[in-house]
Amino acid sequence: MANGGIIGPPNTITTVAEIVTTVTSSTPSAVTLQPTTSAIDFLVVAGGGAGGTNTASNVGSGGGGAGGVRQFCSIPVTGGAALGAVVIGGGGSANPYPSPSGGGGGSGVNSSITIGCTTYTSNGGGGGGGGNSPNAGVAGGSGGGTAFPQTTAGAAGNTPPTSPPQGNPGGASGPTPAGFAGGGGGICGAGAAGSAYPGPGGGAGGAGLNIAPLFPGSPITGVGGGGGGGYYQPAVPTGLGGLANPVGGGGDAGASPARPGTNPGEAGTANTGGGGGGASSAGGPSPQAGTGGAGGSGVVIVKQPAITVASGVWKLNEVYENVKDGNWTNA
Repeated sequence: MANGGIIGPPNTITTVAEIVTTVTSSTPSAVTLQPTTSAIDFLVVAGGGAGGTNTASNVGSGGGGAGGVRQFCSIPVTGGAALGAVVIGGGGSANPYPSPSGGGGGSGVNSSITIGCTTYTSNGGGGGGGGNSPNAGVAGGSGGGTAFPQTTAGAAGNTPPTSPPQGNPGGASGPTPAGFAGGGGGICGAGAAGSAYPGPGGGAGGAGLNIAPLFPGSPITGVGGGGGGGYYQPAVPTGLGGLANPVGGGGDAGASPARPGTNPGEAGTANTGGGGGGASSAGGPSPQAGTGGAGGSGVVIVKQPAITVASGVWKLNEVYENVKDGNWTNA
């Protein structure tokens, strides 16, 4: 009766460590759960939109919007089972220069994970508007920025009442006659508007999300940053997109003066859903224009929380002490 009056083996307490799985490519079965796992947290990030490409010189193109970012907490699952299919959305493609189709950046592709009969989806980021064209930014998980000389606001993001929200709108272009393009939206902030000449230049991409505290151990530490807006201002040597947003994989705008094929907008970082940077252009006797940066691909991250399990029989004095301290549960 050494175990306090209960016949049976003493209780053995075991802690199962937290497990974080990062899925970077589509697969029919990415994660097999531990037998003790009853609920999981996960993040679904879609592909980011591409930055816009210029269709003429002396203009700037909008930054690509970040792919939608959705976090789900404490979703019930069956321990020991394999989760369903994971689809990782690719980033949007940039139009080449000179672009016959208006120069707008391509939108990112949706990402998803299926658990039981439910599919959880994030929407691809919107492409940035093409410079000197009627192509404004495209709506998406986060919206693309508007290109100069458009005067409309940046494209919409998938913000509340969507639950959970996925992103924010892109930035507007600066005012005519010499404004600069807006940045793409991010998960934690809208894209900044471009300034008027001779201001700082294109708008910075919207802020991304630092996920290191949420999913420790994942190689991906930031997601959902918007791409920077392009501009024309030879006195400024670099683009602004992403420089104000070091988290989330959004690409910088192309440097000005830009040259076709040699200095495009920066691509969004792979597996962050970052938006691509918009194209910038150079003036002077022989004006040149550039291409936008491609969007970054998406990612799905799954966390199985740490859990304490017990086998055997509790000692009566352990039950008594836990009840007295308010730690006992009948669940």
